[in-house]
Amino acid sequence: MKKTFTPWLFASLFSVAVQAQTATPIPPKPSRTASALNDQTLVIDASGSTIPAVIWRGMLSSGEYKLMSAPEYSEANPSYRLVALTAVEREKALARVPPPKESPFFTTGQVLAPFKLRDLNGRKFNSQELAGKIVGLNF
Repeated sequence: MKKTFTPWLFASLFSVAVQAQTATPIPPKPSRTASALNDQTLVIDASGSTIPAVIWRGMLSSGEYKLMSAPEYSEANPSYRLVALTAVEREKALARVPPPKESPFFTTGQVLAPFKLRDLNGRKFNSQELAGKIVGLNF
C-alpha cells in the first residue's frame, strides 16, 4: 500500500504546484489618453473653441500645457480641455528631467585656460574679457 500511496501523493502535490504557477495574467489598465489621442481628437480651450491638432500638439510639446478630460468626456466621444500648467506643476516637471550628460573633455565649474580666437567674421575674442559671463562655443 505504501508503494501505491507514495506516487499518488507526489503526483497530487505536483499538480497543485503546477496550478499555482499558471495564474491568469492581469490585463494592463487601459489608458484613455494614450489610446484616444490622434489628429481627430477633440481638444478645446477654456472658452470652448476647438483647437486644431497641429496647434495643441505644439502647445503640449512646449511643456507649458496639459490635457484634461473635458466635462462632456465619454468613451464613445472622447474630448479634452487644454489647460496651462501652474508654476508648481512646471517646477515638478522640470525636477523630473535628468541633468545633461557631463562632457568627457571638461567638468562643470572647471576653469578654462585663457584663449584668444577669431570668429567667422574676423572679430577677436579674448577669454579674459568674457570672465563671469556664460559662453557657448559651437565648433
